[in-house]
Amino acid sequence: MTLSGGSANAGTIQASGKVTVSGGAAKANEIYTESSIDWTSSATATALAANGSVNYRPSGSGVGTTISAIGDVTLTSAGTVRTGGTTTLVGYWGQGISGRLDGAGLLGGSSWGAYGGAVVASGTVGSIVAPYPGTVKVKVVSGYSVAITPVTVTTVATFEQPRVTVDAYALKPQANFVFTGVDGSGNPRLEAKGINGLEDGSYYVAGNASGGRNYLCRAVTGTTCVSPLLKLCQGYSDYNSCLSYASGNWTLQGKTMLPGVLWFEGNLTISNGVWVNTFLATGDISTAGGVKVYAPNYAGSDYTCLGRASSGLGLAAWSSYGFATTDYATQLCKGTPLELGGAAIGNIALLSGGLKDEGSFVGGNILLGSSNEIYGSVLAGQYLNTSGSTVVAGSTYSAAQGGSTTRTSNQQGGSTTIKVPAGSGAYDPGTTPCITGCSTPGADNVVWAAPR
Repeated sequence: MTLSGGSANAGTIQASGKVTVSGGAAKANEIYTESSIDWTSSATATALAANGSVNYRPSGSGVGTTISAIGDVTLTSAGTVRTGGTTTLVGYWGQGISGRLDGAGLLGGSSWGAYGGAVVASGTVGSIVAPYPGTVKVKVVSGYSVAITPVTVTTVATFEQPRVTVDAYALKPQANFVFTGVDGSGNPRLEAKGINGLEDGSYYVAGNASGGRNYLCRAVTGTTCVSPLLKLCQGYSDYNSCLSYASGNWTLQGKTMLPGVLWFEGNLTISNGVWVNTFLATGDISTAGGVKVYAPNYAGSDYTCLGRASSGLGLAAWSSYGFATTDYATQLCKGTPLELGGAAIGNIALLSGGLKDEGSFVGGNILLGSSNEIYGSVLAGQYLNTSGSTVVAGSTYSAAQGGSTTRTSNQQGGSTTIKVPAGSGAYDPGTTPCITGCSTPGADNVVWAAPR
């Protein structure tokens, strides 16, 4: 295994193969391996043990490090060393072994120096390269034997992640709002389902007297609703539209939207704002910098079902956006008093890609911009790409269903963090709706998740 770059770190590593620690200040406190260790990071370790060789060259002082190796040891500095092979000192003046060296083989190194730079405080070795400096204080005993207990690593049982099929088309029946295109005036057309007090059926998103397309209605005149039925979303203001469409690409912009499950035919770009929604798209999903998405179950009943303000989420009460508290998603919110019922679809924040035309896969890439915060499952039918300072609190999955012709590959850039999720009691980051091969409608499917 390899631990590399920046401030990557681990507590204790146990491995059957070679362990490499390189680049930046990458570190592990302790490493135990049945193979070898190659350490070139600037950081230092507490203990290293290997059945093979150890190459330990931190730029910092390793005077507190204990090294045990059946094979050879090469080092700049360490506290104590036990080796069944040769010991090679390669540090600068004054570096070496601050404590004791027990080495069965030859002691030597490039840091002997003209002025006796190498240091070994005490110990015994099988032989030594002469002339050696007076700061190397060891006994030489021909045939010296060093007893070293071999590292034994318990074999970990093989685990194969169950393959999950990501398919937005299969989840379409669970959506509250299904967006399929626009009319001749650019008003988004949609099918609405499962909104309390709203009849299931076909609607438009258009403007009211202020002009912004933020309202739901049965009929339109130009870009204006005839009798708006409810406020669906909030653009930058009532004068700005929250949603636009062009050539198979949807763009969401503004402040927020009524909580629920949203389904888009085509690609989706979330350009800004704070959203308490499940976003499902048959194409790709991309986000701009600074976007926040909360899966409905993560946000909790107070906001998702009752419309109360949530300072922790950075959201005002529904009434501040013009939403009516009676317009909640019925598959998410149930009972009296009204609360989240734990519907699996409400654990998803983002899902992209779908099986179309008798099994051909389309879309599936999720590209997260910088400084995004995504609180919920992120399921990419093809690949997941992230930028710097991105946080995902929940499960992540890249299904690679699009084959080799897809334009992007998995890449986590910058300081991407997959964090331990919190959220409300209704949020289960490891459970998503069953998409294929379900024994019962709405059966749950378990995918990888960060531990609670």
